[in-house]
Amino acid sequence: IRLSPDYHPTLDSAVAFYTPTSQPLIRQAVEQGMADGTPWDLELELVTARGRTIWTRVVGEVEFEAGKPVRMFGAFQDITERRAAERTRQQVAAIFDNSTDLILQADNERRVRYMNPAAARTLLGRPWRDEGEAGMRMRDLVPQATQRQFETVIAPALAQRNVWLGQSLAYDAQRHEIPVSHMVIAHRDSAGQIERYSILFRDISDLVAAREAGERQARMLRSVTDAIPATVAVVDRDGRYVMVNPAFERAHGRIAADIVGRLPSEVLGEREYRAREPWVRRALAGETVRFEREREEGGETRTLSLD
Repeated sequence: IRLSPDYHPTLDSAVAFYTPTSQPLIRQAVEQGMADGTPWDLELELVTARGRTIWTRVVGEVEFEAGKPVRMFGAFQDITERRAAERTRQQVAAIFDNSTDLILQADNERRVRYMNPAAARTLLGRPWRDEGEAGMRMRDLVPQATQRQFETVIAPALAQRNVWLGQSLAYDAQRHEIPVSHMVIAHRDSAGQIERYSILFRDISDLVAAREAGERQARMLRSVTDAIPATVAVVDRDGRYVMVNPAFERAHGRIAADIVGRLPSEVLGEREYRAREPWVRRALAGETVRFEREREEGGETRTLSLD
């Protein structure tokens, strides 16, 4: 703690270097040692002569002669970095324990060594036991499709880099397959060999169900628009076609592949698009519009009602 060479401590002056919360602990330990010879080994906060607060490991004992304490000796070690590392580990553990993501660790033979509470609830239906889970392997928690995916996709990817991210399947506690967002991190030893894996699953059942429902609705809508005789076209915010039905293709003499991605001016012609543009802009702004246009077709004038 950077004291001057001529410093001679007393019990009170030595105790004064400790923080207010640590002073009662070191004082009690010293008094107990002087009373019955009990040694002490404590981790306490201390303020150095330069005013810096550090964590120290303090060990000491009292020497007795003829049943009376005659001298006290001990040592302390700066453990500030170790305590900081422990605090970081505790904070990370708290994140794991409270995360809704499923977090696991496995050794290089894919034996499961850790599950956070969310993973244990979802995959096992019970709390994780630090002891007694020695026989559990990752293959017990995922279907064969995911096991093959690890061998053919994930493992080769981890041979090149330390992280793989994708989508796969896992089993829940009832052995139902659940879709998951799947991350695997490879941790390597000093020789560069993989010594363990961190695995993160995120249940995306709701997302997948919503996507599938959206795809079903899109297919249903497409089947309806394909069947009706009216022309139907959908444009994006940039004004480019993203979908047209067969009636639209027939009306303009072009297939969908030649229309999608183009601007209306390229399909309708510049003059016709300029005539429709005010209504198009109102529609893109969220307004429902209806108007009529006349068009020459086969030597006849036809009136079109456009929504």
